Amino acid sequence: MFYRQLAGFLILVPLIIRRGRGAYATSHPGFLSYRAATATGGLMLSFYAFQNMPLADANALSFTRTLWIVVLAGVFLRETVGPLRIGATLVGFGGVLIMLAPKLSGGLEFGLPGLAMLASSLLLALSILGIKSISHDTSPTVMMVWSAGLGLIFSIPGAMLTWRVPAPADLALLSLMGMLASATLAFYIKGIQIGDAAAMAPVDYSRLVLAVLFGFVLFGELPSLWTVAGALVVVASTLLITWREHHVARRALQGRSHE
Repeated sequence: MFYRQLAGFLILVPLIIRRGRGAYATSHPGFLSYRAATATGGLMLSFYAFQNMPLADANALSFTRTLWIVVLAGVFLRETVGPLRIGATLVGFGGVLIMLAPKLSGGLEFGLPGLAMLASSLLLALSILGIKSISHDTSPTVMMVWSAGLGLIFSIPGAMLTWRVPAPADLALLSLMGMLASATLAFYIKGIQIGDAAAMAPVDYSRLVLAVLFGFVLFGELPSLWTVAGALVVVASTLLITWREHHVARRALQGRSHE
């Protein structure tokens, strides 16, 4: 996590130098700190899960983040949660139980990685809600700079406890991971700005296909039937939630245009 955050921060250094204090200018330091803390914790737990689970299984569980967002948005952002959203969320968590059932029945050592990924999804959902709360008056650049800088600081204590200098090949991979993470965040924010949520959600599920492909090619892994069945349930429920949110948003926009 430390090397990943370090590489991501170094990429942003030229931008920070060019913008000076403006790169950190915000009226929400508390929210940005909270966002960085939850994102760092979520990523650490996801790394543990990816180390101890097949790639496709861990990736499928990561999609529960959308389900957490629905629940938490109603609690913390006071968003209206109707019967359809509640029903779709319950169905989605049913899909999670389908994926975890054989692992949990096999013993705690098999269940912990799955539970770690669920906790990771919860923390990352909290992180996304933090972004949503301040997105109206905080630029994407400021969010990225705060996330990279604080993420690096938060990763230092854990790194010191288990410190070792990686081999050159490992250092190159860790650095590449940091650079790709920064690029991913930049593309994600840009997509949110210019894209339609209903159109973006199905595209995100390409990660499932890619995870199965890379898991098989690189590690000889194939997802179990339990994973495939549970993933299909989660995908269906989150797509239903996304479609519903899109429909409600369009109806509200049309209502305002007629006023």
